[in-house]
Amino acid sequence: MVAPGQTVRVTSVDKVGKGKWVGFARGETLGEVWDSWVLLDIPADEFAEHNRPASKEAKRRVLTWGDINRGDVISGIGNPSTGEVRMVTREATEEEFDLFGHTRLPEVIGSRF
Repeated sequence: MVAPGQTVRVTSVDKVGKGKWVGFARGETLGEVWDSWVLLDIPADEFAEHNRPASKEAKRRVLTWGDINRGDVISGIGNPSTGEVRMVTREATEEEFDLFGHTRLPEVIGSRF
C-alpha cells in the first residue's frame, strides 16, 4: 500500500520515473489550477479508499479496496521542478459511493504512455 509522502512509479510522455505522492487533484480543476503540471500515468493493480461510513461505525479507519484492470492506470499529474505527484480524482457515482463510502475516487484510465 502506498500513502502520501511515499515514492510512486510514474510514466509521462517523455520518460519513466518516480515522484513523491503528495495528495490528490480534482480532475475538474486540471486546466485551471494545475496548468503547469504534466500528465502522468501511475501504474497500479488496486486502490483503496477511506470508507467514511464504515469507519464511523467501526470507530476505526476502514479501507475499501478496488481492482484496476490490466492495461489501466491511475491518472496523475506531476510537478517537473519539485518531483511532486498528485493522483487525479473524479466524483463517485451513487453506486460507487455505496460500495466505497467515499465521494471521490481515483480516475482510472487506459494507459496513455
